[in-house]
Amino acid sequence: MTPCCSRIAGLPGTRRPWALFLVLACLVALGPAAAAQEYTIRAGDVLKITVWGHDDLSKEYPVDDDGFVPFPLVGRLRASGLSTKSFAARLTEALEKDYLVNPQVMVSVREYFFNPAPRPRQDTGG
Repeated sequence: MTPCCSRIAGLPGTRRPWALFLVLACLVALGPAAAAQEYTIRAGDVLKITVWGHDDLSKEYPVDDDGFVPFPLVGRLRASGLSTKSFAARLTEALEKDYLVNPQVMVSVREYFFNPAPRPRQDTGG
């Protein structure tokens, strides 16, 4: 016979009600954190773009200094300031507008560009 505290809502065989609470608490807590941690594309990054079924379009593309990615068929698209998911949606929309039927596009960052702000020059007093 199991103690009454090991059952949830009277369901037989359900043990450790705190485990269910812990799992639910983690899901709630991690949901917003994952969205807040999404990377924003910047000039200088290199994107790996895959268009399923189109090996000629699937390769690495640099984000130029103006924040645009030159892409075959559609020209330059702004990528800087967008998440990879948002840029994939923008590219999908541009490709299906006049070129492909239901394109499946995946974008990931192959190389991250890191450019720290320049440090102020030290006055030598001379």
